[in-house]
Amino acid sequence: MRCLCGAHDMLDKMPKMVASLRTRFPYLFIDEVQDNSKRQTDVLHRVFIEGDGPVTRQRFGDSNQAIYQFAGQSENKGIDSFPIEEITTDMPESFRFDQRIADFADPLAVDPQGLRGLRSSAGEGKHVMFLFDEDTIRFVLARYAHHLTEVLSEPELRGGQFTAIGGVHRAGRDDRVPASVGHYWTEYDHEMGSKWLQPKTFVQYLIVGKGIAHATGETQAMVEKVAEGVLHLARLCGATLPTHRRKRNHRWVLELLAEHSEACESYVNLVLALCVNGTDLTRVGWEETWRDVVVQIAAAITDDLVGNARATEIGRFLTWSEAEEPVENVDERKGSDNVYRYSSGSAAVEVRVGSIHSVKGETHTATLVLDTFYRTHHLKALKGWLTGERSGGSAEGGAMQSRLRLHYVAMSRPSDVLCLAIKEDALTSADIGRAIARGWRVGRVTDVGMEWLGNCAS
Repeated sequence: MRCLCGAHDMLDKMPKMVASLRTRFPYLFIDEVQDNSKRQTDVLHRVFIEGDGPVTRQRFGDSNQAIYQFAGQSENKGIDSFPIEEITTDMPESFRFDQRIADFADPLAVDPQGLRGLRSSAGEGKHVMFLFDEDTIRFVLARYAHHLTEVLSEPELRGGQFTAIGGVHRAGRDDRVPASVGHYWTEYDHEMGSKWLQPKTFVQYLIVGKGIAHATGETQAMVEKVAEGVLHLARLCGATLPTHRRKRNHRWVLELLAEHSEACESYVNLVLALCVNGTDLTRVGWEETWRDVVVQIAAAITDDLVGNARATEIGRFLTWSEAEEPVENVDERKGSDNVYRYSSGSAAVEVRVGSIHSVKGETHTATLVLDTFYRTHHLKALKGWLTGERSGGSAEGGAMQSRLRLHYVAMSRPSDVLCLAIKEDALTSADIGRAIARGWRVGRVTDVGMEWLGNCAS
């Protein structure tokens, strides 16, 4: 909010800035417009559209995916509404998934567009409804992971991204199973977004990485935190880098340094010393050696823009603080990175577990949508849309529309496999029959495996 108010204040004091910005940026492309608040829209409209000489603008968005509280068409009606009905063009095609997943997801859109999945697919029985009860809920992730080992090839398992996501990921006062993601996996830590996993300094990145590595026994956790710290510093120094999550940030840093041999060697030595060889990080070592190394690496990524107008912020990020929490005291309740790991014979699967909000905009090889509770169990409330009895939600109340949008986002993430986890007593035998007829494979989770119901082919 403060930044937006400052933007208006600057425009009031320096009106000529508008002409300069429009000259510098004659074309404006805005993606994910449905997630703009009215305040953001007002600033963009004032800078690029208002008055004489507007720029050429193209906006892209999907109101069916407006899942943040400040987002949605209702707030953006007025001075610069989106979409402008007279010129809007629907683009219902998606290369992310095949038609089967498109058919599953499209009914949950508040305003269905006739979603068309253009990705080719192969195989049957991939898309599953996992039914569980209070005794078997703890086996759901294992059954999902095992299912992936059966329907995906070895290269797909090795290079894929697999998630399990729910609408509510933070445990609350309500304990109705399943209330939150944690009911499926007791080691799930909803505080993974806490201050220790959103470090304020490079040294904190190292401390967090070392804490996770110590708890999990995996050096890769610290390597990734070093890479994240380098990328964050590079952005502070002016590098234009995407902010979305990468599967391997370490690999990304190596790619960015491919043409900077000296900086690349320094980065590799940094990783080897601190992550592999276990060199202790001390204040003297940081201030006399490693800080300059990190700056050298960031400078290579940023084309030597270190020392720009954000020098104060950069300085804070590179500061060693006596108040830094010692490595041995880092919260190690589970050492969890919220990745559920499963192995069966030679096959291994890592499933990232989290909230639906945390994966918005991402594409996954496979997604398991977990039922959770807010006022009612989400997937139970949506079963008519899941079994093909209902479609759309423009006539629904605000709470149901929010639920539809949230799960439309969830069900449109995967490229290959879409699965749902629903409490068995939420569905009648007729519901199960309709789900199977629609193309879902439906099975009951047990402590020893899956009990498949009906003729299931999808």
